[in-house]
Amino acid sequence: MPPKQNAKRPRQSESDEIKEVLIRASQSLNIVATGSVVPVSRDDQIFKVCNFLSAATPHPMLQLFGMPGTGKTAVVKHALSLLDDDVTTLFINGYDLHRPSELYSMLYQHLSQHRLGQRQNLQPEPARHELEKRFKDGWAQRGKKKGVAPPMCVIVIDEMDRCVEKAGKE
Repeated sequence: MPPKQNAKRPRQSESDEIKEVLIRASQSLNIVATGSVVPVSRDDQIFKVCNFLSAATPHPMLQLFGMPGTGKTAVVKHALSLLDDDVTTLFINGYDLHRPSELYSMLYQHLSQHRLGQRQNLQPEPARHELEKRFKDGWAQRGKKKGVAPPMCVIVIDEMDRCVEKAGKE
């Protein structure tokens, strides 16, 4: 028999109510649920990263540093989302590397895919040599016009200090 229309729902315990509020709050903060994170009160930093990325004279490197969890990666991701240009991005986390030298292999795999059209897997040392050669001589793309620059490539290495720490232990 269905409950009466005006029957009161039994009151949840206070801990159940708190649990429910926390679950709803964590779901609303989930990046997957919202699509992206817009860093709050970071307009100046976002502006500086956008200026760096869109400068007429490309710069080789921008280093952002600060305490963990302060929004550095969110600022870069948001700045990249604001650019109209065709930008290739690679985000690497130092925690994901077993050895710092794996960084060369990961970079070469990504860049060979996006610059040469085929993913090439190399061990760290050959990848390092190939990267040095490519950065010096360029990434000649098959089927692309000579003299036309390939799209910008932004490489973000998070938790770089973990790589440095691991290198000291090798």
